Amino acid sequence: MHAFPRHDPLPSLTSSPPPRTIALREDIGTGCLAASRTFPIETSMNLKEILPEGSVIPEMTAQSRDEAIEELLDALVRSEALVASLREEALVALLKREASGSTCIAAGLAIPHARLASLRNCVGALGRCGHGVEFESGGQPVRTIFLFLSPEQDSEQHLELIQWIGRIGQNPRFLQALHAAKTASSIRNLMTREEDDFKDDLL
Repeated sequence: MHAFPRHDPLPSLTSSPPPRTIALREDIGTGCLAASRTFPIETSMNLKEILPEGSVIPEMTAQSRDEAIEELLDALVRSEALVASLREEALVALLKREASGSTCIAAGLAIPHARLASLRNCVGALGRCGHGVEFESGGQPVRTIFLFLSPEQDSEQHLELIQWIGRIGQNPRFLQALHAAKTASSIRNLMTREEDDFKDDLL
């Protein structure tokens, strides 16, 4: 079972971080998520571009963490957000990231992610898994998975996404609405509305 290092723990998700701060960071050397000193940010996120049509799966069929990652990568390829020639490179990077520590950041929520040198834009896929899959976190099964890939040189947007997903992971109202949404389009619309609220908080 992979775990976060004792010296580099995940922050608590029981209270909201102050506006205009980064609540999570990813250590460049280890890849692990950790508590961070807060500092002002400006957001360049655009979830409508990051999460394209066709990259949302309302009910996944995967039975394991690795199958879930592959299923979401396949959705990115089908939606033409990720070229097929990068699929294997992305899979290797994502599994390597998982090997350094589980990306499960809240009850039932995981954010498998990686940086790729050959990627030009940040792309993401989201899936729900009603039966749950084990992300080797030692906690309850993961039922919501937000996978994203970032260009190796774009650490700013990578961190913004980690912060934003960490925020929605502690929002019971949003999670209830997410689990109740029945179609891919309704899930995507819900995500983009939540992004707008996130940006408002940064003003």
